[in-house]
Parts: sequence; C-alpha cells; structure tokens
Amino acid sequence: MKKLVFDILRSADFPLALCPKEEYVFRVFNILSEDRRFAALKEEILRAVNRWELESIRESSLMPGSLEILKALREKGVSLALLTMDGKAATNYALEKWSLKPFFDLVLTRDDVPFMKPSPLHVHEAIRLLRADPRRSVLVGDTFIDVRAAIGAGIRAVAFAKDDRLATSLLLFGATAVIRNLSDLLEALKSIWPSF
Repeated sequence: MKKLVFDILRSADFPLALCPKEEYVFRVFNILSEDRRFAALKEEILRAVNRWELESIRESSLMPGSLEILKALREKGVSLALLTMDGKAATNYALEKWSLKPFFDLVLTRDDVPFMKPSPLHVHEAIRLLRADPRRSVLVGDTFIDVRAAIGAGIRAVAFAKDDRLATSLLLFGATAVIRNLSDLLEALKSIWPSF
C-alpha cells in the first residue's frame, strides 16, 4: 500500500519532503487533512487505499484466539471500541465476514475522525463516546502507531508482538505490557489492574 500511496503523490507533484518514505503511510492522511489544497489528492488516495484494503481483507483470516478473547472480555462487562486506520467499507466488511459486530460498543474508522492514530484524537473520541474513564482505559494494538496514540491520549497500551525483537522495541517505546498471543491479554490486564 505504501508504494501505491507514494506513486499517487509523485504523479500529483506532491512535495514528498513533507512525508519521507520512512514515515508510515497514514501520516500522509493527517498531513493532507491539514491543508484544504490537498483535498482532491487525499480523496484520490483514499479511493485507491479503500480498494486495496477490501482486497486485503478478502484474502485474510481472523487472528487465532480473537473470538475467544472478545467473548471473555464481554463476559467481564468490558466496553470495547475498535479504532482502526482502515476505512468504513473495509472495516464493515471485516466485521461482517467474521461476525464481530456484536462484540463492539463503538467502531471508529479513519473516516470518523479528522486525524487518526497516531493522533491521540482518535483515542480521545472513543473515550468520550464511550464515556469511559481514561484511567481505566487501555489500547490494545500491534504497532508503534497504536502505542504512540495511547501514550498521547494518556492511557495505557498493551502491544501484541510476534517476536522478541518487536516486543522489546514496543516496551522501550512505552507499551505498558506486551503479549505474544491474544490468549495472554486477560493476564496482561490483570497485571495492570489487579482487580480486573
């Protein structure tokens, strides 16, 4: 997807110095959202990314343990929000494909907020809409973007990492806890809040 976005930016003579290649691609959306002159370019990129996301979800599978952990969190009465940098179309398709809609009290896609993760605004909006206590809120994610958004919003982050190197990096970046399997999430939450 990164190549797709940067090819569109190049063809539009966008000043690429504003978003160097080493920047994650979604930073581009926040940059484009800040200046109305780029509205048409942002829409062109979003159309291409929406197509790419839908195709990716069609070919993907649900992460092992997802349904079990969502059920366990629901049984504990936890309010759940899905904050995603994907668009509404892809997100709704995924939620329907895997029958996940009933698990979430709130779904916020990039289409629902003016600035998405890593901006803390994405997280703040979820907390506001859920009327949640930030001191009792945690963001569970699998990227540095997720950890950065949580830290910026003043909440804790539990990061999912597939290997030791990434786990160490996420902890150094500021994650409160790192898990290797979704089945470890409840124990991670208990380590943060013993009464959980």
